[in-house]
Amino acid sequence: MGDEERDKGVLFVLATEDRKVRIEVGYGLEGQIPDGVAGRILDDHTIPALKADEPNKAVMDTFEVLIQTVKGEYEGLDAATDEEWGWLDWVILLIFLGVGLLIILFIILVIMGIFKGSDNSSQGGGTFNTNDDYSSSDSYSNSDDYSSGGGGSSGGGGADRDW
Repeated sequence: MGDEERDKGVLFVLATEDRKVRIEVGYGLEGQIPDGVAGRILDDHTIPALKADEPNKAVMDTFEVLIQTVKGEYEGLDAATDEEWGWLDWVILLIFLGVGLLIILFIILVIMGIFKGSDNSSQGGGTFNTNDDYSSSDSYSNSDDYSSGGGGSSGGGGADRDW
């Protein structure tokens, strides 16, 4: 997005009938407008104006904040980081840390084979074929009949919201 070499572009999309808005950021500006900042701009500036049925104000305010952010003048995130944590914030953090530790412990136990059956008749994992049948992990082939998910690159970052 933007100049082909530097990829320093920002796309602001407002779909009023669908009630959706998005800020798309080119790779070259990801350092200045990461996804969290783009989402914060939408939450703090764009969405309130749209909820007040002022789409023109939403567009103008969003552009102004995007320009300030690229110039390094936007200070909208400083207020949120200066807040002190209350007891509820600490409890939530401890819960997330506890759940995370349990997940890590579970993964370690699985890797160590604690959950492995005593009989040696396990079939192992499989792959998903486009032919709608499954094959055992012992019979992987080099054919292209199975598909794998994930991956992809859409370039840059951004954030979107509904209102």
